[in-house]
Amino acid sequence: MNKIYLFLVAAALLGSCSNDDPEPKKDFGALQQIDSYADGTKWQTTQLEYAQDKQLHALTVNTMTAAENRYVLTYENGIATGLQLAIDYYQPSNTDQNIAYDITYDANGITVTPTTTNGNKVIIRTTDGFIDYYVIFYGENDELYTEETFTRNPDNTIKSVYVYDTNQSDATIFVWEHTFSDFDMSVNLNPVYNPIFELLDLDLIRILNLKISTGNPTLSYRRTGNDPQKSTYRTLAFEATTNGFVEKCTLNTDASFFNYVFTYEE
Repeated sequence: MNKIYLFLVAAALLGSCSNDDPEPKKDFGALQQIDSYADGTKWQTTQLEYAQDKQLHALTVNTMTAAENRYVLTYENGIATGLQLAIDYYQPSNTDQNIAYDITYDANGITVTPTTTNGNKVIIRTTDGFIDYYVIFYGENDELYTEETFTRNPDNTIKSVYVYDTNQSDATIFVWEHTFSDFDMSVNLNPVYNPIFELLDLDLIRILNLKISTGNPTLSYRRTGNDPQKSTYRTLAFEATTNGFVEKCTLNTDASFFNYVFTYEE
């Protein structure tokens, strides 16, 4: 009886220990795809492709009811010097586009210049790869522009993004300001793939391997025009593995919910 009793006690202890063991940590490769859903319906897929040296080579954004945008970089000696953007519209009334860009660098950032007539010039100023401001030009002679100015905390977590526009009178108009807070520093996700950000051209920022923040905010406030009041604009909740890889997240904006699923290379 004593032997049987000891056996049962040992078995119970082993079972208890196995149930208390932490979930094994998952290891992933590079981010491969993001699927975006609204009310359970997929509305966008973002796919990432890498060169042999693990640099981002191509980015394909398929917005199911609108178009597929495919960005492909050309590298020389490990530096991106050219960009091709192919836009395939799903509506027959829209004309597909192919836009080519040259990419040049100076001490303060990057200039993306179209070599075809259907593109817009972009100047991006950076510090250590983090965007300080992003300007896109319009008009026949680039006389109009829209500018985003980024401010960050000393640890390079994003603080705010301001957007200004110009008009035919060359006046600078404040459009809106987003401020960010409630950072989740435990998740292992490049913040450029955080859906809380609403920027002029996030896809171009992604394909150029630029940085927005060292941490991922989960709350943003918005102020528009001359309104001094800020209102909660977006909230975000991550679902991550034990070692921080984000597998899902839910974005809440204006009482609408959007779900995102992240897939990684095995």
